[in-house]
Amino acid sequence: MIPYLAMVCAKQMNNFPAKNGISKYYSPHMIMSNESYDYKKHCVCEFGTYVQGNTRTNNTNLPRSVDAIYLRPASSLLGGH
Repeated sequence: MIPYLAMVCAKQMNNFPAKNGISKYYSPHMIMSNESYDYKKHCVCEFGTYVQGNTRTNNTNLPRSVDAIYLRPASSLLGGH
């Protein structure tokens, strides 16, 4: 869990414009990757929050959720967490 905490902190520091940076309006992440920060994707849960994830069941009586601890959003094109 500690390595994920370090990754989340480093990534979040680059999502907002630096006080004495190159631009007052664009974050380092926006300048380097040309991707904007999506609040609906990246600010869903805090790091370390208890969550329940969905699982696929084929109309059986098996549990439909999994207990988990939220680490970070997925970096894939499809999104997810």
